[in-house]
Amino acid sequence: MPEYLDKIRQVADIFGRGLLLQMAPRMVSSLVIDLFDELKLDKAQIQHDVTDNRSLWDALPPDQQEQLRTAAQKLGDLDFLTADFVIQSIKKEPRHAQVASLLLNWPEANEWLARQLDELKTQAYAPTAG
Repeated sequence: MPEYLDKIRQVADIFGRGLLLQMAPRMVSSLVIDLFDELKLDKAQIQHDVTDNRSLWDALPPDQQEQLRTAAQKLGDLDFLTADFVIQSIKKEPRHAQVASLLLNWPEANEWLARQLDELKTQAYAPTAG
């Protein structure tokens, strides 16, 4: 299990849902940065992904999809997870500053990101088979 998801689970188990909901945006911000690192979402990759309309959800291995579903169930409401939230999260990391600028200044990329987040939220709450 990736370390960031393990941290979410530990916090949820120790402090309960109320505190988790207060901390959710900060924790998800860290999760977003880790996701960008893991999927190697640099400027060139984002340009390619936007052009090809690649699904970030589909790019995740099944075990990570399931881990995100589990985390989403514990976090509850993910309405704060917007394109602006993601851009603000990644622009704090120097290694992602160019990506943040691209997503902010290229309307097609911003729209693509919004679609990816909608899909992620939909899939995270979708019932699983079995």
